[in-house]
Amino acid sequence: MIEEILKKVKHKDTVKATTTLQFKMDLIEILRKNLTGDILEIGTSSGFTTAILAAIAFEKGYEVHTFDNSIRCIEAAKNFIEGAGLFNCHYYVKDAYKDKWDVNKMGCVFIDCVHRASNFLSDLKNTEEIIDCDSIVVAHDYGLVLPDGDGIKRVFEGNLKYEIIRFMGEQDDWNSLGSGSVVDWEGVQVKINKN
Repeated sequence: MIEEILKKVKHKDTVKATTTLQFKMDLIEILRKNLTGDILEIGTSSGFTTAILAAIAFEKGYEVHTFDNSIRCIEAAKNFIEGAGLFNCHYYVKDAYKDKWDVNKMGCVFIDCVHRASNFLSDLKNTEEIIDCDSIVVAHDYGLVLPDGDGIKRVFEGNLKYEIIRFMGEQDDWNSLGSGSVVDWEGVQVKINKN
């Protein structure tokens, strides 16, 4: 099922609001080996990465919960994913920064929302409340620097609470359709040190 979905989804070389093929492959590798519960995605956007998450979750007997503040994005993602035969997703139109993250403990949290350090830090703090020591945390757009110089990479500078344990996706030139500049890897797997 995962390989079939991978052939249907679009990647960052043709659609701005998704991830690269390599990022999706890395995500599949990590989650196939280590997923222990449902997945929460923060930032549904086009829904192509959501479809990969849904296929992995289906294979492992879990569900996906996905948040986006755009009803248009949620509806497009739902149509694509259900059209591909996957019905294990729960779709929420919500603002990740104003609304409560009303989900139970998650086996994985995938963060691909607002790419500003302050927003990403909020994502990580909310994530800490819904994970346990075996949960997987993944963030997209790690190496993206916005036109004003902001970006999620800044959160890791000198911060011992949030530790990068793996780089993911492409290292160079992975955002040619988007705004901002690429200075590092596309994504990271993160360990949250709770102590």
